[in-house]
Amino acid sequence: MGARNFAGSSLIDFFGTGLNFTGDTTWAALMRRGADASDDVLFQQNTSSNLWSARLTAGNALRYRTGTTNTDAPTITNVVADGWVLLAISKATGTTNPRFHKYVYSSNSWTHENAATTVADPGSPGTTDVRMGADEASATNFTGDIAVVGIWNKVLADSQLESLPHTLATWWSATPKAIWVLDQSVSTKIPDFTGNGGGENVHTATTRTSASVPIFSYIGSPIKVVRQPAAGVGGSAGPRDLLLLGAG
Repeated sequence: MGARNFAGSSLIDFFGTGLNFTGDTTWAALMRRGADASDDVLFQQNTSSNLWSARLTAGNALRYRTGTTNTDAPTITNVVADGWVLLAISKATGTTNPRFHKYVYSSNSWTHENAATTVADPGSPGTTDVRMGADEASATNFTGDIAVVGIWNKVLADSQLESLPHTLATWWSATPKAIWVLDQSVSTKIPDFTGNGGGENVHTATTRTSASVPIFSYIGSPIKVVRQPAAGVGGSAGPRDLLLLGAG
């Protein structure tokens, strides 16, 4: 699959009446950072002061921001040397501790941790627009590649998040509010795969990257062949015909 490159002056706006990502929330992205030590916005709900966003700080920490309040992961960072990662932030509604998540493809390793401080929900984050790659002022642009972004109006368990890195089927089975797969040419608008109406409105200065993306399937696990023993009738059981089991 492909991905979309954000060059530090890039953004993608999505607009639709279904973009009401409030209450219990989980955000996840399959991505690769292109520059360290910069304040990067990965995803932002709404383009007003009543917003929340997923960011990377100038110190490379994963950050959840609501309004003007920042809450950073205690230890989780993302740097260019990580290569492709799956980053996620989950937060229960109310004044709660966001939970941060990181999977590194090259080392097959997960980290999960709670923020040290609580943060309130945004006052009124809106229901019609989101942005990838920049904030409402387009002042802190992300540099790097993004392949898939998903968001859920629920707090996904660590075990659910750990099922996401290799197939879109598990993203879908968790009942997302929106999924964007950024593998098309820039002349094709990015749809919201859920059908909830959050399709691309406009993009600025993004390109389709030719970089290799980790193994990621649009369906479930590959078809496999299993030999199933037959039930015994009289003597010992014999082998049955090979059964082709479908994906998943």
